[in-house]
Amino acid sequence: MRTSESIRSGANATSADCARLWRTLTGEYISDLQVELVPQVVDGDQLVIRLQLVSAGLDPKDGSPCKNIWAARSFASQLNLISSGSLFDLLIVGYRQIDDYFRYGEPYAPPRLTV
Repeated sequence: MRTSESIRSGANATSADCARLWRTLTGEYISDLQVELVPQVVDGDQLVIRLQLVSAGLDPKDGSPCKNIWAARSFASQLNLISSGSLFDLLIVGYRQIDDYFRYGEPYAPPRLTV
């Protein structure tokens, strides 16, 4: 049986846990939410894989299209695998950010990238 502490951190999360959380995020909050995989090269030859939980939006300052980045996680080691636990961790961090934004508004807005 899982404890709330282990599932909160993504430890022992299963693909079913990820699917339930994904349905909650896209069904109750943001229907066009996406997980992006962004390869980045750092230090000249080190490949870092960055997972981002994103949605399309409009910049509140000027109304231009932007991308809301609700959560991000980087994988730099060659030994890192993107597991169900890693994905759940990304989703739960995003869930907290999205929920705070929906409750409290602009002070909890995600970082935005102009597109």
